[in-house]
Amino acid sequence: MSQEPTTTPDPVPWAELDHFRGSAENIPEVLSACTDPARSKRALAELWDCLQHQGGTLVSAAPPVLPVLLDWAHDPTSGLRLPALGLIGELARDGRTSQPSFVAAAWFPAWERATPRLLELLADPDPEVRRLVPFPLAQAVAGAAEVLPALHARWKAEPDTSAAVGLVFAAGQLLRHTPARWPPEVIDWLTALPAHPDPDQRFAGVLALRRSGLGGRDPRHLDEAAAYIGAARTEAWQRSWAGPGRPEWLPTRIDGLLGDDREGRTRLAATLLERGDGNALPVADAVMSRWRSPVRTLLPLVAARLSDPAPPHRRRAVALLAAAGRRAEPWADELVAACADEERHVAPSALHALVRIGDPRAVPLAAERLRRPFHGLRPATCHGGTHMPSLGDVLNPLRPFAADLLPALRDRLRTAPTSDERRGLLGVLTDWGASAAPATGDLVALLGTDAEPWALDALVAIGTPEARSAALPVVEASLGGPDTRAPERHWRLTGDPTALLAPGAARPRPELLAELGPAAASLAAVIRSEPKLAWPGWGSVWSRYALWRITADPADAREAVAVAGRTLREERVIGAHGIRALEHLAALGPLARPLVPVLHPVLTADVRPVGPGQWGSVPEDDALCEAARTLLTAAGG
Repeated sequence: MSQEPTTTPDPVPWAELDHFRGSAENIPEVLSACTDPARSKRALAELWDCLQHQGGTLVSAAPPVLPVLLDWAHDPTSGLRLPALGLIGELARDGRTSQPSFVAAAWFPAWERATPRLLELLADPDPEVRRLVPFPLAQAVAGAAEVLPALHARWKAEPDTSAAVGLVFAAGQLLRHTPARWPPEVIDWLTALPAHPDPDQRFAGVLALRRSGLGGRDPRHLDEAAAYIGAARTEAWQRSWAGPGRPEWLPTRIDGLLGDDREGRTRLAATLLERGDGNALPVADAVMSRWRSPVRTLLPLVAARLSDPAPPHRRRAVALLAAAGRRAEPWADELVAACADEERHVAPSALHALVRIGDPRAVPLAAERLRRPFHGLRPATCHGGTHMPSLGDVLNPLRPFAADLLPALRDRLRTAPTSDERRGLLGVLTDWGASAAPATGDLVALLGTDAEPWALDALVAIGTPEARSAALPVVEASLGGPDTRAPERHWRLTGDPTALLAPGAARPRPELLAELGPAAASLAAVIRSEPKLAWPGWGSVWSRYALWRITADPADAREAVAVAGRTLREERVIGAHGIRALEHLAALGPLARPLVPVLHPVLTADVRPVGPGQWGSVPEDDALCEAARTLLTAAGG
């Protein structure tokens, strides 16, 4: 039987607490395993996953574990000092940044008691401990009046440069978040650092000033930062808690530390791009994916890297131009040339960029690429910082040119080497719908194979008599079986929703109910009685919109609009589900007019109201703006 850890001062009702994996009753055993050298590595990973996982919530098991972590951090013989401090810092950051309702109430008094014990570690004999302890102290907003002077006092006596720069940055971050009066001696300390003779101290100083807002937005701060990144000597920063473990991570790490400093991050990215820094493109990517206005400044500098001698840089540059869509039109000729790049991943992204621009030269280039043994297109869309386009990304928008592309696509479908590729190609034919009718014979040949589900989807989307007659017997034979898509396919082929709405059948999703419209009248009362209809968010918008499509009752339309308005005001991030909802709400016409005041900020904001920090942010933001404009027009706004 597991025992309570000896470092816990009072018995803890672990079974009444929880963590990210469920009940906290296993925590004593995990803590015990952490102190066993044979089990420590795995147990620490489990503890981290239970208590911190991906952040955003501070679980109720964290407060009673905090004293244990502090004991480990203080004990030179524990072998757990550094991981304990790292986990303390992550938990403290969650406690500072998470919504109060997602933070266990016991955390705040526990953290207040922990802060003095962390301050003691500022003078620890071990420099690695001193390098890490500023991170959790930077989260101690409630204790800033004691922590800030302590950071300054330790800086004056700190012999280790890496620990010293961490103290500086921690002070800048703490100033940024504390509402308390800023100590004058700390202000004097930080504002004097840009003139410090040591480059590490100057660099930490300018970052602290940018982070805290001290000294305004002096552009020389970022010039100093860019110069430092380009210098050979950055070891001190790399070893501090705020720095990366490898030199090549330094530009993106520094960019991230600048947070919402749009001007600073734009200037840093531009300086690095102009200098030809190898890590400039990820910095530009992060900035352009978060804000709209920097694109004007950075995109020409990104385009200049299309001729970079390093293939990874050309690949990243062309992917960013593809994300930019029509804004990349001035470089269309360069992108056509890039379609012949010998680096296997550059050309597909260049083709994708031409498609997003709407350049007609993309059509023959796409047909030619489909005929290559390696066409370089993913079977399915996968967003990321080094995005590679999928078959659907490139071919779906080319539906108006389906007749030109079908010969190459059909040849590829017959010879596709993998099931995933066949699925991707069949997804394109499904998206093309009736335009793909000449491929009906190829689809019929796939019935009875592992590609049958996707071939059926394509036949249903084509919808010609020939396609329907081929698909219907297969679909009818599937009704009542494990194929959950069979009822929907049957309805689309026949117009008869009986199987889709049969008692005991799975409830159609709201988007499908909206398509069914009055045919789903039997479900209207059930939808109205569902508790989730009262929940905020896009799911409720979809359900209310589906009710309106079913009933044509203006009251249902007004409810959908009201919930959409609240969601737009309250949610900072609008995902694909919300974008599709806005697209469909345009069908409400003038009934959607109350949305006009909340839609205008969607179009005029500089911060993209979509998930930041990934390649797909810019295309998703473009789709959001298009949906907002369409809805505004329909609403008369």
